[in-house]
Amino acid sequence: MNKPPKSPVYTYVLVAAATAVSIAFLANPGIYQPYLEGAAYLQIAQGHPEATYSYYAGRVLHPFAVRVLADTFSMDLQRAFFVSAVISLLALCVFLSLYLRKRSLTPAFLPVLVCVPAMVMLYRGYYFHDLFHAMLVAAFFLAYSYSAWIALPILFLLHWTRESTILLSGCLAVISLRRRDWALALAVALVAAFGMDMTSIAAHSALPNKHGLNALEMYALKVPYDFCNNFLGLVFWTDTNASTLSFSPKWVVNIPGHLGSIHQVGFCGFHPSMILHTLAAFLIPFGIGPGIAARMIREGRRALPQYDCVFQTAFAYGITCLMLAPVIGVWPERYVLYAWPLFWLALPELLKPLTFDHVQTIILIALHSAACVVGFLSFGRSGFIQFAMLMILMVLNIAAYYFLKSIQYQIMGQDAPQV
Repeated sequence: MNKPPKSPVYTYVLVAAATAVSIAFLANPGIYQPYLEGAAYLQIAQGHPEATYSYYAGRVLHPFAVRVLADTFSMDLQRAFFVSAVISLLALCVFLSLYLRKRSLTPAFLPVLVCVPAMVMLYRGYYFHDLFHAMLVAAFFLAYSYSAWIALPILFLLHWTRESTILLSGCLAVISLRRRDWALALAVALVAAFGMDMTSIAAHSALPNKHGLNALEMYALKVPYDFCNNFLGLVFWTDTNASTLSFSPKWVVNIPGHLGSIHQVGFCGFHPSMILHTLAAFLIPFGIGPGIAARMIREGRRALPQYDCVFQTAFAYGITCLMLAPVIGVWPERYVLYAWPLFWLALPELLKPLTFDHVQTIILIALHSAACVVGFLSFGRSGFIQFAMLMILMVLNIAAYYFLKSIQYQIMGQDAPQV
């Protein structure tokens, strides 16, 4: 095991508070009207889940917490969503900082990790549950670093926040089975089953999905649809999603009979901007994190099984979210944000076996800062300007990848934290 950190707890908390306050002030979006599915979460907070689609209505914990906050402090719900985001931001930074302390990592890691476009995107989309969910995930891993059993109640709450928590439960269960921890694997399965059952009950009175398909049918069609859209730039159309597309179909065919509520499908053509959209989703949020992660995984992949179950769960969950982001929806830049445990929890531990001198540290931070600045400047850009910025981000990530080759790499076998 590593030696306990020399810095006291209050140092980590103060760094977290200063970081959160800086982000909240500099990235302040103000109070605004909800957009897209944010309007559904406002309706749920208002006590009308029956007016929303079932896949929104099951995500009850965040709107419920906002409603409690609004009732307790006599504020309107829109302001309560914003205040909830500020509280979640502070709690997320504190949980992350305390996790770093538990893992014997310096508090200086925190601002480098979280002062990135991803955190700004999470904070500004405060009608969504993404930041609230991230805060609970950070609490889960902090609790897990002490005991898996005290983390299970948080896992249950996460299922009430977003159904994709099944990925976290699945990673935890698989890793527990590989370690022959049968009791924990069973407990995780029970918590997941109970959480999913409770969310289905909460969504019982809501509207069925607009495609008229059950969950299995919808996801079976959704994955190839999103893959074509996000990776290949091939945009398809249905009469049920016409209102969400900015492209018009070049041709439309009628489906014999029907497929749920879908009666027509069409093809909108090849749109390379969608591929650029996906590339932006991977390159913008985490600075040079993708380049560093790719290098460290390549260098230390054989030592990954030697790390403890907390690291392995964070790593597996982050990688899974990163890989699935482009095939679970047409908003990959949002879904990529769920991969943050890879960059904010696992990556710092992968970097521990490296020996940095002051010059190397400055160069790495400079590359990361440049990538973050370009990422911030790319918000809202399109066309050639967006393409140029993405090329700069790609160059910075490649530079980080090869820069790490010049740093002495120690064998991780004895340095990897064990349980």
